Amino acid sequence: MHGIWLQVSALLGALVLSEVSGVEIYTPEQVEAVNGSDVRLKCTFSSTHPVSLSTVTVSWNFRPLDQASREESVFHYQEEPYPPTSGRFKDRVVWSGDISNRDASITLQGVPPTFNGTYTCQVRNAPDVHGVNGEIVLKVMDKVSLSEMALLAAIVGGACAVILILVVGYVLVKRRRQADRDLEMPEMGKDSTVCAQSLSHCSSCPGTARRETGCHSGGLTEYQGVMEVETRRMLCSPPAVVLMLSLMLGGWSVQGLEMLVGKIPFLVAVNGSTVLLPCSYLSCIGIRNLYFNWQFNDNGTMLKLCDSVIRAEGVEPHVSVYRERVEFVGSSKTSNVSILLWNITFEDAGEYTCFGRNPKEKGRNHSAIFTLTVVDELRVVDNTLTIIIASAVGGGIALLMGFMLLKNFTIFVLAKIEEKNKECLVSSSGIDNTENGLSGSKAESKPTPKKK
Repeated sequence: MHGIWLQVSALLGALVLSEVSGVEIYTPEQVEAVNGSDVRLKCTFSSTHPVSLSTVTVSWNFRPLDQASREESVFHYQEEPYPPTSGRFKDRVVWSGDISNRDASITLQGVPPTFNGTYTCQVRNAPDVHGVNGEIVLKVMDKVSLSEMALLAAIVGGACAVILILVVGYVLVKRRRQADRDLEMPEMGKDSTVCAQSLSHCSSCPGTARRETGCHSGGLTEYQGVMEVETRRMLCSPPAVVLMLSLMLGGWSVQGLEMLVGKIPFLVAVNGSTVLLPCSYLSCIGIRNLYFNWQFNDNGTMLKLCDSVIRAEGVEPHVSVYRERVEFVGSSKTSNVSILLWNITFEDAGEYTCFGRNPKEKGRNHSAIFTLTVVDELRVVDNTLTIIIASAVGGGIALLMGFMLLKNFTIFVLAKIEEKNKECLVSSSGIDNTENGLSGSKAESKPTPKKK
């Protein structure tokens, strides 16, 4: 009985040890690739025992979509890579891992549709010979997926709709303002041009003649009052006030320190590559003892990567680096405080903050955020659909702009013709007054009879 308990205890101990000391393998569930492109099958592992080239063995196997087919060897690594010498993967697989970094990845080159299937990553690190293998489902596609096309079409369609709404709104608002302005303009103001021309002829006429022609100084005074009100309304309109405030605020804010990370504040990089995190500073009042640092947002905890103080412009700082794989590559001569991240991993993905403080601004803080995204492999996307949609949208916008220009030109020509017709009417009115002997005409007046 005692011997049975010993055997059971030994068996349980072996099971516990196998669970504790097993190799843990990490792989993505699914990877998509475009037909004919290269794709990296990512596989990383962890082990409780020391990792070395002599103790680690890596085996990659392939199981096609047809379950009836047998499993096929893809790649083997033991102190050095052993690519396949025959089969569908011959001259198509290269080693892209690093055992010292616990990376057992491989890269498939020029993948065809026959590479669709499940890939198994098996890693053993003696004495860790237990563990669950990692599996990756590879899907080889001819073009970009439908979901991405639908998203792109939705974005472009939304942009076109917004542009169309803005154009229609602008035309409607312009017409409404013109209609309101026409309603507010009095009739006497419309006829003030005729009155002004008549007054020039009536300057020497008696008051009775002026009243008969309806030309008096009140018409011009009222018209001038209307124009003055319109001028004040234009000067006191909200756009003018906003423009003045913007200029004042812009002139004040340009004096402060700015931390800049470029026009595109994000980057997508491949796992294991080296990336540059850009950051520069700009100040119109100069710097003195400028303090800067780089921080990484690790799930809400800000981890400081490096920091330093720039004593004056052109003086190179002595930078303190607090994290591995971080290198300062900036220079105060170019107002640059950028850093390099070497051999990035998935844990390096997130937000990086470039912080600066200039004592000349009484301790005001400034910062800019740069976002880093780490992926297994950069996907190759067919841009044919994008080019077609962009061309169609550009052509539609150009057609719409051409129509608006043609419309405005036609309205301008019609307005000029109408103005010329009005001038002709005014001239004909003056001729009629002359023929009828009214005030302002050139008809000879009879001389006053002399007293005998």
